[in-house]
Amino acid sequence: MTKDESKVEETAAEIKVAFGAGAEVSLEPEQEKEVKVVPMNRDIPGQGVQPKADPKFYVKPLTLEDAKKTTYLIEIPRGAVSELMKTMKFLANNVTDSNSGGRWGNFITKNARKLNSIEMETMNILRANYPAQDSNPRIKEYGDKEFEILTKYSKKDDLGNPVINRNNNQFEIEETSKEVFESSMKSLREDYDDVMKIYEEVNMKANAIRQCRVDFEPHLILQSNLPAGILPIYYEMLDPFIIED
Repeated sequence: MTKDESKVEETAAEIKVAFGAGAEVSLEPEQEKEVKVVPMNRDIPGQGVQPKADPKFYVKPLTLEDAKKTTYLIEIPRGAVSELMKTMKFLANNVTDSNSGGRWGNFITKNARKLNSIEMETMNILRANYPAQDSNPRIKEYGDKEFEILTKYSKKDDLGNPVINRNNNQFEIEETSKEVFESSMKSLREDYDDVMKIYEEVNMKANAIRQCRVDFEPHLILQSNLPAGILPIYYEMLDPFIIED
């Protein structure tokens, strides 16, 4: 690896697999290091690819020389980080690295690490906005009764413990008990309408936090360091992070 290649590979990073980016390049001399990139919003169902109205980003480095002299920032909604982490894990497990001398793995690892950092930061923000049980006895009462209902009507393992779905971390309810379970939960929520209003406000704040976008500097990779035979769908996803040799 040359000195210049090392500089690019060591760039602090984050990947935006689910979002594309289109470059808007200014030819003005004074704008050479601060031209803009227009991030595309694919996270809005049914609205397709939409450019931001007021982008505040730099152009994607097109060559190694560009990468040495420019700063490139992209953004991602906090709520999309978990899915991107899953995508990165999938790429790491299913796209083999046979011709990059380990740079592909380095690219995946550094981006995944930054994604995890943002995910942890988001979780801490969400926890800070969650109502403390000791602030209102009714919150704890509701939580205890909800747990009793979930435990009562959930599937049980061989030891008699409730079965938790690993995909969504929720109790798996017995098919034959779903009707009475839903009826019990409805009655509980009606009895604790005041607590439901608190949770509704908390959920609104949480949704706003998840929609909030964070900026970061991506870890880039040279085109020649991509795995041989990478599928077009992955190439398209990674395009904002690929620079030409």
